[in-house]
Amino acid sequence: MSWPCIALPRRRSLCTLTDMVATRLLIVGGGIHGTFFARALTQEAGFAADDLIVLDPWNKPAQAWRRRCHTVGMTHLRSTSSHNMGTDFRSLRRWAAERGYDPEVHFREPYARPSLEVFHAHLDHLIDTTGIDARYRTGTAQRLRRNGRSWMVDTETETIAAESVLLATGPGKPKLPAWAHRPQIRHVYDADIEDAEADDRNIAVIGGGISAWQYACRRSVRNTVTVLSPHEIRRSMFDSDPGYMGPKKLRGFLQKTVPDRETELIDARRPGSIPPDLETKVRARIADKSLRFLVCNIRSMVSDTSGITLTTTASATLGPFDEVICATGFCGQHAADSLIASTAVDAGFPCSDSGYPLLQPDLSWSEGLYVSGGAAALTLGPTAGNIIGAHKAFAMLRDTLT
Repeated sequence: MSWPCIALPRRRSLCTLTDMVATRLLIVGGGIHGTFFARALTQEAGFAADDLIVLDPWNKPAQAWRRRCHTVGMTHLRSTSSHNMGTDFRSLRRWAAERGYDPEVHFREPYARPSLEVFHAHLDHLIDTTGIDARYRTGTAQRLRRNGRSWMVDTETETIAAESVLLATGPGKPKLPAWAHRPQIRHVYDADIEDAEADDRNIAVIGGGISAWQYACRRSVRNTVTVLSPHEIRRSMFDSDPGYMGPKKLRGFLQKTVPDRETELIDARRPGSIPPDLETKVRARIADKSLRFLVCNIRSMVSDTSGITLTTTASATLGPFDEVICATGFCGQHAADSLIASTAVDAGFPCSDSGYPLLQPDLSWSEGLYVSGGAAALTLGPTAGNIIGAHKAFAMLRDTLT
């Protein structure tokens, strides 16, 4: 089952544009992909840092990523250490060895998956050696348009003019089930979710994927937590078929029609799954009754002075709960209310039936406009939004952008 994404109306900014900024390259999005590009371009491709601006709602590189990892209690990445923030697949392991990180602690087998601690330390090192954090500009891209030979990006307070634009806008907004659009229901990736945390609470976590189970394990230490999932526990080492990381399956994928590629993207992904080590931890928590687990689909909720009561599609009543937290994924970089969707409408740029931008083989959507991340999945395959997707996108765009 997929959680329906409810597209909320775009809000028109009440701010008046007060400034104009010009740059050679604007990267919209300062998360994993945007930070990867900014660092690699300046340190390895000879791109002058002063010719670059990274626009992001957060004021530090990959800050939204870091906050989400902390919120769910992630300890190790799901991907291999080869998929790191350096362009050399060996750079993280080498850097960690030089600084004495214990491989038994910081690289979990199989695939030497790095701890969050060493991954972020390596990322901070790369940022510090390039100084790209000084090129980050806080703001949200509200409109993208062409003006002569420049691309114009309007934010809440200014317009940025750029010769080229890279859209690396991340996974989109947190996605809520239709019944959950109520102020009492929170998403695990809400910006202020940790501010409202308390102990000795009765908590329902909605979802069955890695974020739901990681978050449930973290909160269950001091609370009573029940995971309500639409399916049984699904084990998978990775979140999509690893054959698409290279030419083994990607070559055939790219030879198919757009509708067939959209279908294959769905088939290749493994949503709602968790890696074996987390499954072992989860099943142990369930066995010792420190975590509760129920397979069900929620139909509605009611909130009163006793708490939040949920009703399933089988008419069972659950609760009351003090907190109901949804871990139901994201709407997607190309969702109906995204910058990509509005740009497609305003400029008439081509998109697939599912809203993916139809890109040229070099990831260009128009002259001087490029896309990286999950929205480039029809060109990069199912792993487009992952760290390896940033590696592949950079390899394709390095010469073009410099």
